[in-house]
Amino acid sequence: MDYDEPNPRKRLYIILAVAGVLLVAGVLAARPAYRWFKQWRALQLVDASSQALADNDLKTASEKADAAMRLSPADPRVTRQEAKVLAVQSPAAALPLWMQTWTLSHDYADLRQVIESALYAGNNPVAVAQFETLQKAQPNNPATWLLEAKIRLTQNQIPEALAIFKKVLAAGNAPADAHLLYAKAAVLSGDPTEAREGLDHLRALTDRTDELGLQALRLLGNYPALNEGDAASVAQKLQTHPLATRGDKLLALRLLGSLPDANEDSLIKDANNLFPPNDPEAMHEVGLWLMRQHRYDAVLQYIDSQTALTRQDLFLLRSDAMAALGQWQAIQNELQLPNLPM
Repeated sequence: MDYDEPNPRKRLYIILAVAGVLLVAGVLAARPAYRWFKQWRALQLVDASSQALADNDLKTASEKADAAMRLSPADPRVTRQEAKVLAVQSPAAALPLWMQTWTLSHDYADLRQVIESALYAGNNPVAVAQFETLQKAQPNNPATWLLEAKIRLTQNQIPEALAIFKKVLAAGNAPADAHLLYAKAAVLSGDPTEAREGLDHLRALTDRTDELGLQALRLLGNYPALNEGDAASVAQKLQTHPLATRGDKLLALRLLGSLPDANEDSLIKDANNLFPPNDPEAMHEVGLWLMRQHRYDAVLQYIDSQTALTRQDLFLLRSDAMAALGQWQAIQNELQLPNLPM
């Protein structure tokens, strides 16, 4: 039987039909590959964001997390990183993202973050409602107990919170906030025995050279009824702690200044030495440090009238110190001086 060649129009239809089938097949085959690439790239960005956050580079961490969200907004690993970054910038604002992450992941670690974020935002109804879900699923987890203690604190149920904090600490490997919140709750309890035990717990932590030890030093150093022995001990440990900041060392100097044998001139010199040479901010920062200690006479000696005329912030600081001492006539006299930095 002879082969009849199709006419040109029919041949064109056949070619177009085959091409269409191939095109559709190509598109369908490309979709999974494209989705895989988007997810792979998003997770790369999540890793980069996580590293930047660990390096305290918040700008880069935010940019990378945002880019990952644009590529894969329904991946809980992506939304989780975006929530972590946002929590550093504004913990309360991270609540919707943590809710989204929990909905996507059903990971109870994410649910705990929802509760933490709700507590930070002051949204107790959400915290309590989500806690009920967590408690049903993980009633024997120390992390669940810790969240219950925090909720009890927000409800001013301090004795109940203290009992749960002690249970968390007894379980071992408690996070830093469990130690610090227990001590705060004990001091606030109004019970002398509990307060003493809370302070003893803090004292035991101050020998640590990690972040928890530093936080304990800060908390104990700002305790209003600190005795002289504790003040001297905390000051010495703050001055030598490997993670101490300039603010911590200023706190140490404030504590040393509260001791009976304090040498004020020496302390002011030490405070100045915490700043780079010729730092224009040094005098203002040290002046503020003195103001916070209510050492108004020392402010006036440190920032004299002529020095105050060189910068507006110094002039205002000196005026505040005079106002605190009730030296209204002196303020009026200085306002008459020429070339006021106003």
